[in-house]
Amino acid sequence: MARLKIRYNAIDPYYSTQVQIFIGETLDACEAQQAEFEEWLGRNHPAGIMSIYCPEILEERP
Repeated sequence: MARLKIRYNAIDPYYSTQVQIFIGETLDACEAQQAEFEEWLGRNHPAGIMSIYCPEILEERP
């Protein structure tokens, strides 16, 4: 099982920093989950998550 652990550091003070772990059969599956999650996170902002969070990869295990 592949695992991708990402910290979303809050840029906007209205939001909190958070850590998300994506688990899948391959690293590509984890990255697909990450993309879907980031789309959901930025759904209410014209610039997406770029105006809210700065993602930082903490762990990437294939």
